[in-house]
Amino acid sequence: MSFQERFIFDGQDRGDVIANEHLVRYQFASKFVRNKKVLDIACGSGYGSAILAKAGAALVVGMDKDAEAVKIASAKDPLDNLIYKEGDATDIEARDAEFDVVVSFETIEHLQEQDKYAMELSRVVSDDGLVLVSTPNKQVFGGRNPFHVK
Repeated sequence: MSFQERFIFDGQDRGDVIANEHLVRYQFASKFVRNKKVLDIACGSGYGSAILAKAGAALVVGMDKDAEAVKIASAKDPLDNLIYKEGDATDIEARDAEFDVVVSFETIEHLQEQDKYAMELSRVVSDDGLVLVSTPNKQVFGGRNPFHVK
């Protein structure tokens, strides 16, 4: 289900708590994207970007720094309103205020430069836009994750 800390959704409901949490985040975000330009930064395998595109976004840009993840995402779910690009969450290649909605789920804990990340999200979202971010609840999932740097 995951590849180097990546959640890969294959469409099968396993009743897995973590899988359901990943899907619920995007289902929640999908309520805010109709006719909007959306950035899904650190999109991984792209399953969430596809959910947002199918929810009626005008355009979804799924962006991830991992070329292999972008390749996997691009090979699935070809939709007219969905594109994937390589890009870094701490240095987003986008104009200021380019997006109406920015989603970034389970990303911040992987980054050393968290302030730079937050500034980038703020920079690329429009003044009246929406940014949705999530991070694991350490009290629930505990333990040490070597991919979580901060």
